[in-house]
Amino acid sequence: WFRGDGGTGTGATLAFPSGIGIDSKGNVIFSDKLHNRLRFIDRKGFIYSLAGSDHQGNEGDGGPVSEASLYLPDSMAVDRNDNIYFVSPQGSSKIVRKIDPQGRITLFAGNGVLGDKGDSGPATQASFGVIQDIAVDDQGNVYLADLTNRKVRKVDTQGVISTLASETWLKIVDEEIH
Repeated sequence: WFRGDGGTGTGATLAFPSGIGIDSKGNVIFSDKLHNRLRFIDRKGFIYSLAGSDHQGNEGDGGPVSEASLYLPDSMAVDRNDNIYFVSPQGSSKIVRKIDPQGRITLFAGNGVLGDKGDSGPATQASFGVIQDIAVDDQGNVYLADLTNRKVRKVDTQGVISTLASETWLKIVDEEIH
């Protein structure tokens, strides 16, 4: 059912598009989730696959994106240097992968283990629940909304993760009850 690359965006099939960003060239980049691809629509309205194929998986980190597989890519963001960050399930959790402007794909954050650990350490060793959304600021810091852990976490430009906000009202209620 996948079709449309090289043609107009209106002639393509999409399967649960989500996450959207715009690069410095004006390309509209988005996750075509059930097709296991990131795709883009250029300024002329033509659609192309940027990453992914019919093979589902999270393989290829460290190599060219053309040889990598994607697994249900979801929320995504593009920074001012055209790095693309996207969320993908792995194991019992979610991970964030990055595609740099040279077309190399790497693991950016997450170890694939469901949890809530890793603050003050490398983002690639951190555990998450369900990452609902992702954003990048002008300095290149990446922000993750962890739905199940009720947190907003930040990965700084050095790759270190920290918690910016967490739901403390549950702790307060628990302390009042006990």
